Amino acid sequence: LRRAGEGSAGGGLVKVRATAKGRILGVAIDDSLMVPDDKQILEDLVAAAFNDARDRADRVSEQQMREMQGSMGLPPGFNLPGLG
Repeated sequence: LRRAGEGSAGGGLVKVRATAKGRILGVAIDDSLMVPDDKQILEDLVAAAFNDARDRADRVSEQQMREMQGSMGLPPGFNLPGLG
């Protein structure tokens, strides 16, 4: 099962898609940001979108772990050795 999440910044002008493991699948940048004088702003927005995507990927991964533990009959919050 491969789930992807999307992080964004700048009101959606920069978007980053990542897997639940944090692998970046793609970056989308609105054409309005392609201005040489705004290079630093664009760099900041890409970093913010990446971090947002990573946070979302972490939440998806945690949810998948909870679902797996639940299907195994383990109590919520149970840490499997080497996985948590």
